[in-house]
Amino acid sequence: MLNHFFARVRVDEKPIGGRCLSQSLPCLLTLAVITALLAPVGSTVALAAAGGGVPAGVVPEREAVGGAVSAAASIEQETVREPVSAAVLTEREAVRRALSRPALTDVAEGEAGVARAQAIGETLWPDPELSYDREETSGDQGAAQDFVMISQRFDLSGARRLRSDAAGHRARAVAYGGDMRLLETEAEVRLRFHELLLAQLRVDAIGDWVARIEGALAIVRRREDAGDASAYDRRRLQREAANAASRLGVERAGSDRAWAALAALIAEPGADAGCPPRLSGRLVPDSLESPGLVLSRVETRPDIMAARAHVEAAEADGEAAARWWVPGTEFGVGWTGLDAGDDSADGYLAMAKLTLPLFARNRDEVLAAASRARLARGRTELTLARARWELAGRASELERLLEAARRFREEAVAGTEALIKSAEAGYAGDELRIIELLDAYRGGYQDEMTVLEREFAARHARIEFHLFDRRKYSFKPFLSR
Repeated sequence: MLNHFFARVRVDEKPIGGRCLSQSLPCLLTLAVITALLAPVGSTVALAAAGGGVPAGVVPEREAVGGAVSAAASIEQETVREPVSAAVLTEREAVRRALSRPALTDVAEGEAGVARAQAIGETLWPDPELSYDREETSGDQGAAQDFVMISQRFDLSGARRLRSDAAGHRARAVAYGGDMRLLETEAEVRLRFHELLLAQLRVDAIGDWVARIEGALAIVRRREDAGDASAYDRRRLQREAANAASRLGVERAGSDRAWAALAALIAEPGADAGCPPRLSGRLVPDSLESPGLVLSRVETRPDIMAARAHVEAAEADGEAAARWWVPGTEFGVGWTGLDAGDDSADGYLAMAKLTLPLFARNRDEVLAAASRARLARGRTELTLARARWELAGRASELERLLEAARRFREEAVAGTEALIKSAEAGYAGDELRIIELLDAYRGGYQDEMTVLEREFAARHARIEFHLFDRRKYSFKPFLSR
């Protein structure tokens, strides 16, 4: 009957998304008084129903502590919560907001546009040149002669085409770099989202701890007034309550910091650092479906594709520089006119110019291109080897962390409530001291904190594994736009 009564008790508060601990204490004290008054009747009725032959006297007040503490804790668990905004934010929505920011798109598309412009510039022919010359002599035999010519340089070696190919490869590398930046931004948003989710769950866990302590403190104060409890028990509970409240404040500060970090990425308009939204999602990730398939596609990760595009660009530059033996050519045609007083004449001009490859031979360009190609190949192999081992390590880490979190929650956390109830019953029956009851409360809080940290570690591993799986991208690659 008492449990049914406590289950119907609720604390009325303004709907601001959470309740303050200080506002719920008067209700808890009232609850303690009701518990103390009804405990003898409830206990007598229960024992009489069991055939225990309870005498007409009252049951000692301490026997009601366990049930009252549990009931007060259940009520306070609903009251000690972090204030949140009315909006509900999901991981998918957070990623969508982050990737749709105009500034992020401007940076990526701006870099890609500059690279494409350079590639286009390499394909353009040089402009023709128009020249005019005039020669004039003075005196009785003076004459004047005019020259007009248009000339054009031609590339007979094919180097311009090769340099254009190299610029195209570099433009592809920049586009892949933009994809990698978006992918890393997405991963950072997912990480910040789950950091905030972890912070909110930690606040909830400490709120449960505070609720249990405050519930016990309300009962012990009443028992102390009745002479059934020592002042030490009350002071020890007050000290533990102060410690828990302090930790709750620290965790709420961490929640505010986590929300600020996430809001900075998703460009939340008018975000209040002290009022984070409610998050919808799970901290613990799902198991990997096919890590081997992802490992086989590791070479398609944008940063590795960009490195290979740089290799191709350097090789094309090297091939263009190796065409040094083909001379540069320039051809021109024009008109010339002669004015010698009484006589005049005109005609045409023709010009051909060759650049003899005798001294320079593009030796600097050949060496630079070969060095860039070697550097790009080395970086590609190092990046690929590191990515393969990181992927394999993340897959193994994720599975082990998931198993560790699952086992700990099933074996330790699942038995925490039974342990706490046992401690409360032991304290109510004078079998345990207050310090042992507090140890049980603290153990429940620490167990929940431990499993949350392990589940977050598994989520972190899953987010980094996501960097290797192109099937999970939340954006359209630049080369597909």
